[in-house]
Amino acid sequence: NDQRRVLMEYNITRLINDMGSCENIFATPIPLGYTKHTARFLYVWLLLLPAALEGSLGFGVVFAQQLLAFGLLGVEDIGIQIEEPFAVLP
Repeated sequence: NDQRRVLMEYNITRLINDMGSCENIFATPIPLGYTKHTARFLYVWLLLLPAALEGSLGFGVVFAQQLLAFGLLGVEDIGIQIEEPFAVLP
């Protein structure tokens, strides 16, 4: 019975330490420059995309770019919301 108690105390101590580590990770902010840089890179990429796709898609590049922009900008927005679920980043 003492062996079980010692094992349980060890597991509880380990759980508390792991929870503290998770709180440290959660409290570490993602640098604002990183968020802005990824958004700017995405906008530049989407701006230059028609030049790359025009030769193979012709007029269809308009629809392809709209579809890709909708998907990628949506994923980027979801990423920002996941980074700070209770606050709005500038």
